[in-house]
Amino acid sequence: GTSRTGSTIAAVSFTFSGMMVTQIVHHIVMQTLSLFPFELIAVELAIRKNKPWIMMLLAFVVGAQLLVGFYQIVLYSLIVVVLYGVGRLWMQSTTLKEKLALGGTMAAAIALGFGIGALQLVPSIEFTLRSNRSTGVSQSDVWQYPYPLVHFITFLWPYLLGDPRRGTYPAFSD
Repeated sequence: GTSRTGSTIAAVSFTFSGMMVTQIVHHIVMQTLSLFPFELIAVELAIRKNKPWIMMLLAFVVGAQLLVGFYQIVLYSLIVVVLYGVGRLWMQSTTLKEKLALGGTMAAAIALGFGIGALQLVPSIEFTLRSNRSTGVSQSDVWQYPYPLVHFITFLWPYLLGDPRRGTYPAFSD
């Protein structure tokens, strides 16, 4: 329901956001994140048209994100998509039965997406269990690299302190 101008501004803002610009050298992050708008579109169309089967598009997008293999972005996008879906269903002026049907379809679509992505997810889990990360990260490892307060400026100006690709970004700790 947004105008072409509003849609264009939103698309350009997403494409050139700080997250996308700073991750331009990390193709896997950008590939995973670029599928995020399609998740929101699938949820929005299913709720707006009140047709649960449209939510199954979400399954293919979640599956594609998992196949790319950067699971942190998948987790973040699913958190936002679920919160968005629940919020939209809450505001929707349909019956409780229709809201539950759409919500159940969204959960099934996400589960099916994990089934599609299992081709990548299962070997990744097996690999993790055989790596030095199998026991988790120790508390000392967590505190070894604290995030200094001065580095928060990079959320607004990503390369102010340097460029990690060129080794000019200051170390977090000694």
